[in-house]
Order: sequence, then C-alpha cells, then structure tokens
Amino acid sequence: MSKLFKNSKQIMAVVMAFAILAVSLFAGSIVASAESTESLCVGTRIEYWDGTASNSFTKGAGTVDNPYIIENAKQLNWVCTASDVASEGKYYKVDPAIKAFILQPQSVVTALGGDDAFINIASAAETKELFEVKAAGQQLKNWLANGSNKVFAGNFDGNGVAIYGLYADDALRGTQQCALFPILDGNGVGLQDGGATETPTVIKNFALRNSYFKGTRRLGAIASTAWYAAGGTKINGFVEAEYIEVANCFLVGQDLLTKDGSIHTWNSTNRNAEMGVAFGSMGNDAVKADHFSIYGNDTEYRMYGAANATTYAVDATMGFDRFASDNKQGNTNANYGELHNSIVLGTTVSGLNTNNADVTYVSNVYTDVKTTLKGVTVVENGFGDEGQAAMTELDWDTDWFMGQYGPIFRSFHGKFSLVKTNTTHYTACEDCGYKSYGGEITHTYSAKNYDDEHKCLVCEYVHVHTNQTIIPDYQGDCVTPPGYFVKCDDCLASTILNPGVAPGHKLEWVDEILADCENTGREGYYHCTVCNGNFQADSEEAAKMAAMDTSILDPDTTLVTPIAPHNALDRETGEILVVQDGNNGHYWICYTCDGKLLAVEKDKYAEEGQIKKHKYEDGVCVDCLWECPEHDYQPTGVVTVPGTCEIDREEELKCTNCGHKKTQVTPAGHKIVKYDEVPANDKLEGTKAHYACTQCKEIYLDDEGKTKATAASLVIPKVLPKEYQNQIQGNIDTSDKSPSTGDSVVSVLAVAAFAGAAFVMARKVKR
Repeated sequence: MSKLFKNSKQIMAVVMAFAILAVSLFAGSIVASAESTESLCVGTRIEYWDGTASNSFTKGAGTVDNPYIIENAKQLNWVCTASDVASEGKYYKVDPAIKAFILQPQSVVTALGGDDAFINIASAAETKELFEVKAAGQQLKNWLANGSNKVFAGNFDGNGVAIYGLYADDALRGTQQCALFPILDGNGVGLQDGGATETPTVIKNFALRNSYFKGTRRLGAIASTAWYAAGGTKINGFVEAEYIEVANCFLVGQDLLTKDGSIHTWNSTNRNAEMGVAFGSMGNDAVKADHFSIYGNDTEYRMYGAANATTYAVDATMGFDRFASDNKQGNTNANYGELHNSIVLGTTVSGLNTNNADVTYVSNVYTDVKTTLKGVTVVENGFGDEGQAAMTELDWDTDWFMGQYGPIFRSFHGKFSLVKTNTTHYTACEDCGYKSYGGEITHTYSAKNYDDEHKCLVCEYVHVHTNQTIIPDYQGDCVTPPGYFVKCDDCLASTILNPGVAPGHKLEWVDEILADCENTGREGYYHCTVCNGNFQADSEEAAKMAAMDTSILDPDTTLVTPIAPHNALDRETGEILVVQDGNNGHYWICYTCDGKLLAVEKDKYAEEGQIKKHKYEDGVCVDCLWECPEHDYQPTGVVTVPGTCEIDREEELKCTNCGHKKTQVTPAGHKIVKYDEVPANDKLEGTKAHYACTQCKEIYLDDEGKTKATAASLVIPKVLPKEYQNQIQGNIDTSDKSPSTGDSVVSVLAVAAFAGAAFVMARKVKR
C-alpha cells in the first residue's frame, strides 16, 4: 500500500475521485431517465425564420448519445435543405424548449395577425387563402432558398415540435425537389433489391402543419425524392419515418419546364409527375412509415399535355408505389413501401403492393376515402368519438389522441386529463393545455331551479353559484314577482327571496289570419298590453303566466303560415264536394278559393276551371258516382266462346259511352231446313223429302230433329222406260229350265240398268 499511495492525502484523493465518478454516473442515469419520460410539449419558445441557414451548432456532437441540438430555424433549414454529405450518419434533435417553428420572419407573422394567423388554421382551404390572398405583398421566405438539391442522410428527431408556415416554392427554380426535406437518402449504397441497410435514415416526432408547397415535378410535404448522398445515384436504402403529422397543408404541382414551357420528358406518360401529399418520388428507397397522421390537406396538380392543353387534376394521394395503376402517385419502391398504424383522412391510400402474402406492407391504416387496398379500413367519420370508436385496432390509450384539430400522437404531449371549470369541461394536456376535439363543452345540468343541486350529467362537476348578479329591490315583471333577486351568471339559474305576487300578463287575443290560395296567413296569439309581449299557449290561463323569454318578437314573421294549396276538404265537416257535370265529367270545389279543381293523386290539384272526365268502373264513376245513363253496347269483335249446335256462343260487347263491357250469349241449337222430295226418272235417281241442319249437316225425317236418317235411306231408284219394262215382263220364263242365251243377255241388261239407276239416285241424295 505504501508503494501505491505515498500518503493518506493520496488515498483520500483517490477515494474522492471514485465518489465523484459514481455520483456523476448516477446523476447521468437520472438525467437520461428524466429525459426519456419528459413530456415533449413542455417547450414555450416559438422560433421564427429569417430566410438564412446555419450549420453552427453550440450543443451536441452529432452522435446517437449526444445529438446536435437544433436551437433555431436557421439550423433547421440547414439540416433539411443544405446539409448534404455532412448529414450522413449524423444525429439531430430539436431543442425541447422550442414549442413551435413558424418558418417566416416575425415581422411578417406580426403583419398577418400574429402567431395565431399561422397556428389556428383548421383546413387546407384556410392555408391556401393565407398564402395566396392574405400574404399578398408580404416578403414571404422560400424554404428552398438555401438549397433544394442537397441530401439529408442522417437522423432527425423533431422532439414533438410543430412546424407552421413553411412556404416552399420550386416553380421558378425548376430543380424538381419541393418538400420539407427536398431529398432524403436511405443509406443503401450497393444494396441489392430487398437488402437491408444497418444505418437507415430516420425522421420522426414532428408535426408539419398549415404550410404551402409549390413545385414543378417531384413534390411532397415531407420529402420529394431520394438518392444516395455521396454518389448521387438512386439506391435501395430505407427511410424510417414514424410519428409524423401532416395537417392542413396545400400543395400545387405543375409539370412544366420553365425554360421552354415543355413537359418533362420522363413524365410524358406519367400524368401526375411523382407528386403526393406526404412524399413525391422516393426512387428505389423504401419508406417505412409508422404512426402517420394525415388529415385536412388538399392538392391542385396541373398537368400539361404535348399539345399545350392544360388539364387540372385534384389528386390527394398517400401512396407508395411509383408504378401504381393509372400512374396516380410516384412514391417509393413498389416492393418495399410500408405504412402501419396510421390515420389518413381526406387522402387516397393507394399504390402499396400487398399481393405478396409473405410480407405485410400495410396494417392498421384507417381512411375516410373509399379503397379496396388490403390492410386499410374505411371509416365514415375520422373525427370525434364516432371516428375514434371505428378505429378499433389503434391504441387510443397510449399512441393516439383526437385533438382539437385532428388525430395527434400522445407521445408529443404529457398526460391528458379531464379539466373542469365552473362552466365547462374538456380533456387537455396537463403540460401545454392542448385540448380534445370539440374544445370546451358546457356543463349539462338536470336542475333548473336556483336552490337545486347543479351537477353535470357528463363529468359530475358540482356547480357552485359564485358569479352572481344581485338586485335587492327587484321590481319584477308580469310573471316574475318582486323581491330580492339573485341570478347565477354561469348557469343562469335565478331565485327571488321574500317574493311578492306576480300579476300575470294582461292579455288580448289577436285573431288568426287564414291563408288562402294566393296569400299567406298568420297564426293567432295572445298579446300582453303591459309588457307588449306576444305569447302562444293552449289556453289563456297558461298564456297569462308565460315566461317573459318566450315572447314572440315579430308574430307577423314568426307565426306566418304558408299559402294554402287548393283544398277540396271542408275544414268543418271533413267532406269533399264533387260536382257532376253530366256526361262531360265532374270537378271539385276548393273550400279555400271556391274555384273548380281537377283532382290528382295525394291531395294535390291542378289549375282551376277544368273538368275531369269520369273514371268509370262497372258503369259508375269512382270519383263522383255518376252512372252511365244509357248503355250503347256494340260488338268489339272479341269472341270468347265460338259455340256449336250443342255449346252456347259468347262474344264481347262494350258501351260506347262509359266503356262498360258485357257478354252476349247465343244459345246452342240446330238450324233445321226442310228439303222437298226430288222424284226419280229414267235417267236420275230421286230423293225423298227430309230435314237437315245447316250447321252440323245432320239429316232428320222430322222438323224437330228427333229422327235421324241417312243419305242412303233417302234414295229413290230410277224409273226404267216402258219398252224395257214390257220386254222384261214378256220374257219372264216360269219353267224350271235354264234360260236360253238370249234370255240371259236380257236379264243381265236389266240388272245392269237397275244398278245404274240406283247409283244415280244415291248421288242425287248425297248432293
């Protein structure tokens, strides 16, 4: 020991050194712990920008443990737009004392109405008006003035800061990079597609609000494009972006070269020229976005065709695929763009390639714009309790908070608690006072009387009447008794101590003016001759004590009744008078104006002085019950049943007056005709007298058709000539001998002649 330490003082020095080192390490751990849990919104300072850039940092060394501290807007501008190679691998963090950046000179901010002119903006339309109209003539500072072709390849932690009033105008410069970070690099030099860099570029923890961007080609609020910082060539690196808000920004894109007015060559087939709300064209770099809040933004993209024809396309897109369908949006490598746990309102989420089942590129993303993209849920309302309830997979207790302007990150703020005042309640950050959506809400009480307990039905705050108006000798009015008057100016409840008697209104009735078909009317009401109040009530007694604040200021305006439509209904009897006008038709009488009305459906009426034709059903008009006085039936030509000798015939008849139809029946039966006898002669057979039906052709022997006959039974044979008869009779052989040859011939001829006569007679009968 004596060799190591020469005396006790040396020993004491060593002990003290170790003690100091231990205390320092312990204190350092306490500081680190406090810094990790400290609210990001404790800053109170607002930094303005004078248009210059500075790379002079007084705090930090640019390492992960000791980052450069951004203390003013000059340094922020250098980091975002002018740092170039110097930023590669470096770490930058915004001073926690800074509450917000307003990226315009303080003189401009003051001239436009102060900080609230840039901070309290609720929509992109208000942002556009601020920069294009209200700021006209002001010396706005262009965010890209100190560089738009420099590359940020480091690590930026916004520390929860809000950035307002950024004005980026690249339309005149024509460098094709317009954004908060004109160019981001993912630090992936030499990587193959799908490779992973060990040092990705990181941007996080900031809100970009109420800013204006104007570019010629690559355009996006956060970043416009990407390439490798040192080599200047596109690579396959990664940009990790998390906890970033883009709200109420307005972007104007114009794909036209300023030098000659021609379209950019590469974009001749890409109509939107790599423009988007959050990112422009990130080349082959993959943006891995997590916890994004995009809302209230709008775009106006102006594309110019080869024929110098100007077209306008509004396309607010939060996409990641530079080869998306319809070339809507160019953003990042089609295979590696990612978006998770985010809210994108009023903006199309498109272009993310989610067809690869092995990789999830989108998850827990919510939008209010229709989409079929996997991993994206469409909600109808992105604000308030309804929208918050619809976003079920987001962590509203830890990650998200629905702020007074839109969805924000709890990590930007301290603890959110319910605040109660004597008149309102609301949720707000305990550190900065940032309020919940809707702001302060007036308490809702069930009690109305002064002496009852006033307890809010929502937050259960018990109201105390501390802010009062007292009138000791209150004279009262018609319905309020005189006495000692006390009124709470917060809840408006009142009471009267030692009250007298209220006399009530002295009323007179003002008659109703009925509306007619040409003039408006007015309802009746009670008028008080003392206070000149006008009141409506179910009875005079109720109107006598009607509250003073229920008085109708202008009855002729408030109580007006509209012009009455034609009305055929008697208000007293409820009857409808229909006037018949003979066969011509009928009309209604309007009980309002006594005019003739032509009724149509649903109690509406046509012009006056018209007559409506009868509408007949079964010969009776369904409107006025007019009956057809005399039917004039005529055949319509429609035979429903043709009929036979045994089946009745039926045909349709229709009245030419009312259209009533009926059926005419012709009974079934034979039409029998008598045929006289036709005598036979030696040349033709004859036909006996008979009867026959002209319809069915049946033959009868009687005129009633009871005894049928056949054609054969009516035949009368031919009559042979006398010479043949004598010859036949004279040659009759009565012996038993066979006839001679001559006799046989005679017999054959006789038989043949008889047969021929019979045949002729049969034919005659059949005719």
